[in-house]
Amino acid sequence: MSEPRPLDEAANLVRQFNHESRHLSDDWGFPGDSYRALGELADLARKLEQAVEQIVLPVKATHQDGRLRVDGGGNPDEAWLRVDARRAEAVYAASKLAYAIDALHSATNPLGARLGEEES
Repeated sequence: MSEPRPLDEAANLVRQFNHESRHLSDDWGFPGDSYRALGELADLARKLEQAVEQIVLPVKATHQDGRLRVDGGGNPDEAWLRVDARRAEAVYAASKLAYAIDALHSATNPLGARLGEEES
């Protein structure tokens, strides 16, 4: 069996977090927990733009070398244009996602919880 690839590992770790954070617990129950997790998620989201760009590099290089083929005999130039347009959309969406998570992270920054009989 081959070694897990980095994106497989990242997806599995996000899945694990989703599973573990479904319910409140001693380790997951305070606004600070949300703040910390959002900071980590924002960091991940900021890396998505570069990842999308680099994921498409093998397709781009194959097209530039004139070696790109399309199943069913389609036009490689048209196929590349579709891929490149979708790449641009994905990069834009990743940018917007990173911005939105950063904003959510900032919004949770001043939040805390009263403990016990503490005055409000």
